[in-house]
Amino acid sequence: MGAADEIKETQEVRTTWRLLRFGFVSWLIPFAVSCVIFPLKQAQPSLFDNLMAAVLTSVAVGLGCLYLKRTGADSLVAAVGVGAFWWGCNVGLDLLCFSWGPMKMPVATYLTDIGLAYNIYPIILAGFYVASRSKKQVAGSSA
Repeated sequence: MGAADEIKETQEVRTTWRLLRFGFVSWLIPFAVSCVIFPLKQAQPSLFDNLMAAVLTSVAVGLGCLYLKRTGADSLVAAVGVGAFWWGCNVGLDLLCFSWGPMKMPVATYLTDIGLAYNIYPIILAGFYVASRSKKQVAGSSA
């Protein structure tokens, strides 16, 4: 194995760890906020839902910008793949929390009540990729 192979392998490992860290953080922030504002779920369910939608969108936009700025995405499939991976992290970690204990709920209820909201990750990352390509095409045509 040559030096170039070792550098490439090291970069791939870093990229993988970054993807995992971002996936975990994409779950942790909304989960922590939901725990803090959970009393609103009973008292003012619409307010709770709207706050969580705002938090989830903010996390998706913020982490999406940071991730794509650092690693880039060379295709729409790659951008959607990152978002889908984050979706999987969120659903997987949530299912660990919601499959037993005081927060237990049936999987179908979880998916319709919470899980579908995580579709925002691949959607926003796809949008960022398309926007970045459009910006490059406009910049290239004006040169």
